[in-house]
Amino acid sequence: MRFRFAFPVIIVCCLTNVSLAQTNEPSLEQAWEQIQYLKYHLPDSSIAVTKQAITMAEGLNEDLWKTKLYAELSLSFLEISKIDSSQYYNELSKTINKAQNHNPGLAMNTFMDGFISSSKSQFVEAAEYYLQASEQAKQDTNAYVIMNAYRGLSNIYINQRNEELAIKYGKWSLNEATKLNNPIEEAYSKKVLAEVYRVFENLEDAEILFTEAFNFFDLNNNPLGKAKTLANWSIMYEDDLDKCLSMEFEAQKILDDIAPTSGYSISNIYNIGWGFYDLYNLYPDIPENFKHYSKDALLNEAKFNFEKSLSAAKKSNNKQWEMFNMGILADVLYHQNSFKKAYELNNAYSRLRDSLFSQSNKNKIADLENRQKMLEKDREIELRELKISQKEKEKWFFIAGLGLLFAVGLLLWNQNRIRKKNNDDLRKLNKALTESNKFKAKLFSILNHDLRSPLSNLINLINLKNNNPELLDNDNKLRFENKTLSSAQNLLVSMEDLLLWCKNQMEQFEPKFDTCEVSQIFQEIKRYFSNYDHIKFEFVNSVESTFQTDINYLNTVCRNLTLNAVNAVINQPNATIKWTCNIDNNKLLFSISDNGPGFKNVGLQFNNKQNIKSVTQGLGIQIIEELTQALQGSIELAKNTESGCTINIWLPLKPKH
Repeated sequence: MRFRFAFPVIIVCCLTNVSLAQTNEPSLEQAWEQIQYLKYHLPDSSIAVTKQAITMAEGLNEDLWKTKLYAELSLSFLEISKIDSSQYYNELSKTINKAQNHNPGLAMNTFMDGFISSSKSQFVEAAEYYLQASEQAKQDTNAYVIMNAYRGLSNIYINQRNEELAIKYGKWSLNEATKLNNPIEEAYSKKVLAEVYRVFENLEDAEILFTEAFNFFDLNNNPLGKAKTLANWSIMYEDDLDKCLSMEFEAQKILDDIAPTSGYSISNIYNIGWGFYDLYNLYPDIPENFKHYSKDALLNEAKFNFEKSLSAAKKSNNKQWEMFNMGILADVLYHQNSFKKAYELNNAYSRLRDSLFSQSNKNKIADLENRQKMLEKDREIELRELKISQKEKEKWFFIAGLGLLFAVGLLLWNQNRIRKKNNDDLRKLNKALTESNKFKAKLFSILNHDLRSPLSNLINLINLKNNNPELLDNDNKLRFENKTLSSAQNLLVSMEDLLLWCKNQMEQFEPKFDTCEVSQIFQEIKRYFSNYDHIKFEFVNSVESTFQTDINYLNTVCRNLTLNAVNAVINQPNATIKWTCNIDNNKLLFSISDNGPGFKNVGLQFNNKQNIKSVTQGLGIQIIEELTQALQGSIELAKNTESGCTINIWLPLKPKH
């Protein structure tokens, strides 16, 4: 698996093909438009024109234009990995903005501090700057800075492998770009979000967004946008190395022409090296376009690109890409039998990786995300108000003397008493809530377990009709439709019964004993399992009198036991399940037997009387045991052989209320 990194995308405005040479006295607005065009076509020329515009702003004494152009120059230098120059011009811009108390410009400077820190692989500092920049920008609804800060945070959380936050900030960035009604910004935000989806293997959404971004850049003649999109998009096709490398070669051709020292060039060369390394590992089963390479030549090509990417990363002080290239170069050198160099390089890789992605750094970034700046400000205001109020009270305490002090003491005592009482009440409520939640959890467990099987059967029937209709002739189709309708009706009845029962049990989970007949229990089993045509169900009832129990509890127990038996005999020839009921020793004995293979390693434990003592596997068995005990009964495994098993349930004829 290749390491991937999505670089933050710089701020853009509208593109118009305007040249300073085309007008006799170009304005700063015209110069700005030209800068925005050139930085996506000729970044070096963009820097030169920006410097000319700064000279023009100095002559016009336009400080706000100067700080804006300094920030733009800082972005342009960072795009070509000249971090020191970027930092220098950002500081110039920041100095003017502070003097002018220009908050929108300061928000942009803070964002640039984050961008620069991210380029240095200082992710904790970068995250803090991005969060600060977004808060500053919100004061002036500066959507450009907010959008780019969110992009930067999305990229940081990609590296931290935090899927939830990476997607959240990626979507927020796209939302801000949409608010700007700027198609270029939308395309770049789509590219960033596509990279998030790719890293976390949501390849379908990633493909959609990559395609939309690439088509926009291609249609609008934006070569740098195309190259950046291709560089990230290509990695989705690791299983198609011909296509993957073709996209990376196309991206690199553009980058070599207009941004050979950019961060994207470093990462794309690294990815090309990975392509050749993959070909080396797959040799000789490689695409036809690369058959002319020998295996050693493929490894040498991989080494050449990794070393080239590593050299560029060191020049730009990009520690993250130094780390990536060191790690894979160590593998390449190992294959070339340069074991000492491979060992040294792997050690350097490990040290750098531990410094960049330590758990401490991850925790710091998580803490930054959880920090709510506005809440901190509110707490500071509340603290100041509390101190003022306290001082005012102290003044009146001295004036009022001992009498007022006694009154305050009495009041505090009364408040403390009320607080204790309230705390006791709260503890009681919490205890009651905990018990209620336990009851409800048990109810939902029963509801889930009893509805899962019939719903699964219904879905299987429908899938059979949809996926293999040719297997059904007219007679079978009619029988199939009747069976599906019957299953749906049975499921509806079961749902209504279970939901009504659960509703009645929400206050407290305990049985409600009432008079019922054995025939009611057997009739419910017949209805619930009426669609199992291949299984023979037998019911023998020797009890004519009524008895007292909670019919919902007992139905749940019998359903679960029958379902276990169905699962046991489902593949047995002449599958048979038999229910019997009689009175033995003044107790009601329900017994279920089947001709399945019996229990095998299901985690059941028995005491000396073979009563079920505890269950470590199977929610159904656990429900049976708990509900049987609630009915004041017991359950035992009467028979367990390879030819079938028998389970007995003993219930009192008249339980204790």
